[in-house]
Amino acid sequence: SSRGTLKKVMTIGLTYDTTPGKMLQAMKILHEIADDFHGPDAPGKQPHIFFESFGEFSLNITMIIYLKTSSFAEEEILLNELNMAILERFNAAGLDFAFPTRTIFLRQNQ
Repeated sequence: SSRGTLKKVMTIGLTYDTTPGKMLQAMKILHEIADDFHGPDAPGKQPHIFFESFGEFSLNITMIIYLKTSSFAEEEILLNELNMAILERFNAAGLDFAFPTRTIFLRQNQ
């Protein structure tokens, strides 16, 4: 925080029926939102957005962003704006957020 930024690491989980094309679209949207969020990014502090893992119930994208503030009160305002932008853009693009689910297969005895 002494350098005027706060680092935020976010994991965004999409459903397993997300296609590779939709995954790329999701990462593109995140870049459009995060790149130069509230002004130009300092060298070495550009957002990092990548398909991080195949989670237990989601395809996980990690986004590392440096918020241009050292104030924790302002951080809350910026995170609210960032999360609302992600929610709006993903909903508009038809991208589905994952939540814990289980699929149960029942076998009939014959």
